[in-house]
Amino acid sequence: MSVPPEDAPLALPTLSEDLARALLTPPELPDHLTADAALARAAAEASIPLLLIAPAEMRPLLMVRALHAVAHRPGHVWSCPPRASVDDLPLTGATLVFALDACSAPPTPVLEALVDAPPAWIVVICADPNH
Repeated sequence: MSVPPEDAPLALPTLSEDLARALLTPPELPDHLTADAALARAAAEASIPLLLIAPAEMRPLLMVRALHAVAHRPGHVWSCPPRASVDDLPLTGATLVFALDACSAPPTPVLEALVDAPPAWIVVICADPNH
């Protein structure tokens, strides 16, 4: 059974480590967020799932790609729709990103299946902490 295109994960381009470091330090990243970025990097290095609450203007998907790069994760960064199937993806060293907006349903079934023994670093991006 084929996956509808809107439910298929998308492999994102990798960032160079130099660009990633620049994105995660001032002036690109506000000073007050540098400690949070350090914690998020540690989560990336240890494959600890992360909930990233950030408005779109902070470019959270770009930040996740930067964290992936500075954490030296060897796999792809996959942008996953809420109903994405990740069964056929190469997940070793990968990052799975679920970006939620006001209209999207939470990816609860997918996350519940993955979070107990994450095969990759899992990041959920959300602009609204109540969503």
